[in-house]
Amino acid sequence: MIGKLITAKAAPWLLGAIVVLLGALALQHLVLSAAVTAAQGERDTAQAAAASLTTSRDAFELRATELATANREWGRTVETLQAELERAQRDARELDAQARAAIARAQAEARDADRTLKRFVEQFAVESKRPDCARALANLEAQCPALSGY
Repeated sequence: MIGKLITAKAAPWLLGAIVVLLGALALQHLVLSAAVTAAQGERDTAQAAAASLTTSRDAFELRATELATANREWGRTVETLQAELERAQRDARELDAQARAAIARAQAEARDADRTLKRFVEQFAVESKRPDCARALANLEAQCPALSGY
């Protein structure tokens, strides 16, 4: 039936159209094949870039985890140091208060000793002029010359 529709005059034109169509299809195949090859290359490049970015991301995540851990440890260290500083400052305040109290006691004792010495010197000055005391001091000095001159 197709043989009756195609005439001898139309056959070369039909054959030419088929050849042109086949050529166009071959050309389209070449263009699409090149596009597929280029797309595959781009896909491979994109996959390599994605793998590289994944590796970089994993490295950054690992580093971030390490830094977070280090940061937590540093925070604990700072807390420990702050607690030690507060304890040392408290101890320093207590020692300062104790030192001030000791100085105040020593000063009070020194004033008391000065009053006692002054009273003794005044009493000695008065008593050593009495005849019995003067004679006793002269005898003591004669017996022990190391006590003279005071």
